[in-house]
Amino acid sequence: MNNENVIKTILEDVLGVEEDEITMDSHLVLDLGADSIDFIDICYKLEKNFNISKIVISDIYPEGIGQIDYSEENLHKIIQKYPYINDNIINIIRKKENYESFYTVRALVDYITWRMKNE
Repeated sequence: MNNENVIKTILEDVLGVEEDEITMDSHLVLDLGADSIDFIDICYKLEKNFNISKIVISDIYPEGIGQIDYSEENLHKIIQKYPYINDNIINIIRKKENYESFYTVRALVDYITWRMKNE
């Protein structure tokens, strides 16, 4: 099973959603209904399934990021703080001028892929 499928299975289990409800662009909170308790469980299951060290909620759901402006300076700071965020997500943020792409299944898959390469 690839990373995307494992993550979708984890989300199905933790959030009680059906497989066909989860797409790469699904928002973890707005579309799938994740809350703070769910993120604790998601982090735990990601650690166990991918055999990676401690994941903290702010790694996969950074709070307060939507309260900063979309300047190139701030985007550069985000890239430095969250190196797993790829150019595709950064370009979506630039185009839409919102940070919702940060909270998608795609960003979660990118994070796990990055962690596995850098563990």
